[in-house]
Parts: sequence; C-alpha cells; structure tokens
Amino acid sequence: MALLLLFYDGRVEGKGRRRKGEAARVAHRIETERLVLEPVTVSIARAVIAGGCTMLDAGQGWPHEDTVDAMLLATAEGAGPGWLIALDGRVIGDCGTFGTPDRSSEVVIGYGVAAPYRGRGYATEAMGAVCHWLFTETDVDRIVALDVLAGNAASRRVLEKLGFTVANEDADHVSYALSRDRARAQGPRPGPGPGPGPGPGSGSGSGRRIAHVAARTTKRESPR
Repeated sequence: MALLLLFYDGRVEGKGRRRKGEAARVAHRIETERLVLEPVTVSIARAVIAGGCTMLDAGQGWPHEDTVDAMLLATAEGAGPGWLIALDGRVIGDCGTFGTPDRSSEVVIGYGVAAPYRGRGYATEAMGAVCHWLFTETDVDRIVALDVLAGNAASRRVLEKLGFTVANEDADHVSYALSRDRARAQGPRPGPGPGPGPGPGSGSGSGRRIAHVAARTTKRESPR
C-alpha cells in the first residue's frame, strides 16, 4: 500500500499506469468516503461556461466564483485532467491540474468548493484523492500549488494536512509542493473531517489567481 495518500478508503476506477504523454490527460471517476469525483468533459465544461449546466444537479453556490475560469482551462488545448466534486449526487466544487506534467514531471493543481460547503473537510478529501491518483496512475513526481494567498489560512491548511510543504514564499503569496517520495514516506494521512469554519478566502485553494498562472505556463493556475 505504498503511496497511500488516499487516507479514507478511496476507490479509483480504472487501473494500470499509463504511458508518459497520456499520463495525466485522462481522468477516471474517483470515489472517496463522502465524495465522488466525476471527470470533466469538454461538453460539460462548455455548458458550464455558457451558463447552461442544467444536466448537472448543482449544490447551493455552485458554480462558485472561480468555476468558469476552471472550465475555460478545461477546454484549452493540452488541458490536464479535471473533476467535478459531488456530494450525495450534487456538484459542490471542481478540481484538477493545469495542463499535463512538464519535463521535470511536475504538475500544478487547483481546486474550488462552493461557499456553503467550506470548512467541512471536503477540499482536503477531494485533493487527497487527486494527489493519490496522480502519484499512482500517472508519471507525476511532484505536485505544486502556486501562489496561495499568504492570509488564506483555510487553503493553506488543506495543503499542509496533505503533507505539502512550502516551496517558495513572499510577503503576499506562498507556493507549496509535494513529491512522490515524500508522499510515500509519510504514509496514510489523517482522515477527512470538519475543520475550522470558513474564513476570508477559504473558498479557493492555491489562491486561484488564474491570470497569474496563465502567464506562467501557457495559461494555467490554482483553486479549494
């Protein structure tokens, strides 16, 4: 059970490690203790962008303030895998990677949960599942969350609970990283559960400053 970052009996559909190149492009349905992560298709992404997501049972507050930006990235050329986060059949958030791994096998993640569902551990649970999937189903060796607002304590807690450590910081932003080796060494992480109530900026992990990441790698950035 090496790399058991999925600390809550999560189950990933579809097995077998993929070849480099297709490694982080094809998402599979992921189930965790409380959530189901459904792959985002281009048709769903376009429908959400157009404001016509009637085919989805949307939870209160979703699409949230950053969802359209995430869906735009999902329709871009070279887009990485993305998921809708569902609780009891209702979509409450979205998450994924911004593009596929670079030459150093590093990939940037992002995530966002609708305001009414924040502070309950859903972001931690979803992103733990995504990190586990990336390390076990693809060739990713390092996962990065870029430019989290320094004052966004809730989003920083999500990453720290998952074993991410500070990779770079300045007065306003903090970037985090988690390597495959560290994930293997630290073993299972604490299970999901409610955390402190949502605070300012707690909805979007990694700051979700889309415009900034767009400049960094052909249009890509981060979300909670």
